[in-house]
Amino acid sequence: MSKKTMENNKWIKTEQMLKALKNDPDNEHEYRHWLGGILCSTHWLIFISKKEVFGDSTNWNNYDWYSESEYIELHAGEWWHLDA
Repeated sequence: MSKKTMENNKWIKTEQMLKALKNDPDNEHEYRHWLGGILCSTHWLIFISKKEVFGDSTNWNNYDWYSESEYIELHAGEWWHLDA
């Protein structure tokens, strides 16, 4: 998919997603992570404000924890979509 198509369909880059999570701390959000083509994976993400860490789970409450820099290192520039 082109960048324009992704943006028109409200997909955001990793860096924008982390900012959105920080703006709504301590609340879990469900995002789709675009893997290419028609493939996506579902992630449950949360920012814990007291610890300044991001939790990422593909298996509900079984979180892996990352600092912002660690998460960007893993997923810089990748596409995400907030599922309502």
